[in-house]
Amino acid sequence: MTTDAATLRRWRPHSWTRQDKTAEAFDTTGKADDEPVLVAMDDMMEKRDLAALYRAFERNRLARRLFHPEPALEGTPWYDGLERIVGMSIEYRTGDQTFTLECPRADPDSDAVRTAGNQACADAIKVRAVLRRKEATRTLELETDFAVADEYEPSPTAAGIVVTGDTTLGIEELTELIHDAVFEPGGEHDDDAIETQLEDAREDAHYAACRLLVDHATAEAERIGYAVQHRIAHLIPDGHTVQIIKHPGQDSVQVDVWEK
Repeated sequence: MTTDAATLRRWRPHSWTRQDKTAEAFDTTGKADDEPVLVAMDDMMEKRDLAALYRAFERNRLARRLFHPEPALEGTPWYDGLERIVGMSIEYRTGDQTFTLECPRADPDSDAVRTAGNQACADAIKVRAVLRRKEATRTLELETDFAVADEYEPSPTAAGIVVTGDTTLGIEELTELIHDAVFEPGGEHDDDAIETQLEDAREDAHYAACRLLVDHATAEAERIGYAVQHRIAHLIPDGHTVQIIKHPGQDSVQVDVWEK
């Protein structure tokens, strides 16, 4: 590999349902505004914070500049001269309260994490990325629309997902983002197959996204529709209608099936 060009792999947080192996060649004599930025943190953040970092770059149309480090290129002037993201923090404001989330969290029991709860809408969210080029350091402040307040909570509906009122994310986009940010296999679900864990987590993320973006009644309807589509739709014969009724005070449901 010459110093005139190099191949780097695009960066985005690891996902259990997506593997990104895109590589792209760069002409090192190209324009400076197309220059790669390496995500090279010594103390790598939790995946939920990395998801917020990626979303901030994506919202500001900068995500295509994010790349993995390539140790094989160390020592080449072009590579050594690239900027690197070496740290980050997240700030969000709701009303007259402003919360700063250190990444990684300096104090997992801080007021910011506990107060956030299931805050559905923030007035503003900022991601501050610390970039270093050789000895020079600068901070890039990016307005964004997504963050996760709780550092370790594995449940999408309890992890303190924060979005802004002007978010451009749709339900499916937010579902994917929440799932990528929060899901980790294992824990109390160790006995479940990974496919089952992924299916359950995706359903929970979809419900969390609905709760954030639409009213309660619509969110509940979306949750039922999602479960029917992904859990039992394959059992319904073609040309048949299924009616599911849950009567007040009863745990069981009435299921009626008839042919059209």
